[in-house]
Amino acid sequence: MAVLDEDGTIVAVNRAWERFAEENGGTARSCGVGANYLTVCGEAYRMRAQEAPAVIEGIREVMAGKRPEFSLEYPCHSPTQQRWFILRVTCFDTEGTQCTMITHANITERRQAEQTLRESEERYRRIVETTLEGVWVLNREFRTTYVNSQMAMMLGYSEEEMSGLTLLEFVFDEDAAWIKYNRPAGRVEISCESLSDERVRLIVRDTGVGIAPEDIPSLFTPFERLGAIHTGIEGTGLGLALSQQLATAMGGTLHAESVLGQGSACVIELPCMAPP
Repeated sequence: MAVLDEDGTIVAVNRAWERFAEENGGTARSCGVGANYLTVCGEAYRMRAQEAPAVIEGIREVMAGKRPEFSLEYPCHSPTQQRWFILRVTCFDTEGTQCTMITHANITERRQAEQTLRESEERYRRIVETTLEGVWVLNREFRTTYVNSQMAMMLGYSEEEMSGLTLLEFVFDEDAAWIKYNRPAGRVEISCESLSDERVRLIVRDTGVGIAPEDIPSLFTPFERLGAIHTGIEGTGLGLALSQQLATAMGGTLHAESVLGQGSACVIELPCMAPP
């Protein structure tokens, strides 16, 4: 820590400041009491310290009362290690005299942790973007925050088209089975509940004609339409089969429940995950 007078001259320093100067090539004459800190910053700029002009301007603005404080993070690498520091500038009055306090704090550990996190996120993103499995991330409002190209392709959209859309905008498609096979003036209810911090359950329930218990396993057989082919309603019989495969690929499950004459429900359980 160093204290400057109204002209930027250093009037007091602590031992940590002296040690910081010694470790970084400074001397008591150039960085200690009596030296002008603004001049020191100007000399640092001539020695290729690119942050120096911003530091000088920030200090002058704090001294002039244009801003309450100023801070700047900067590299200060040594021959043996990479280091980062943060400079903070604040102003205070003592016995009617305005003084400016300068501090430098080592933030190398934090910057290294941030760099490690960025590299980890980048590796994770590369894996997600190149995997053959679909990845679809929704927030608590079921709005799409991320989708990889594989998932978008599976659903017949582009990544840009899916970005920001809610799950309901995909569920309430006019070709959805729970709408096509529902009764007139029927309902479709969607609910979601958290089973734990690591798992969530989504239920889509209709008020359609229902399915006999012995026919439920056939719902997940590709191209099986359980006699609906004779109703005149178009379809392929692939929807639930593909949905179950997608749920399984994402570490989840999908099963159907139904009561003949009352309606059916599709129950999906999926693991929670942090966004990439």
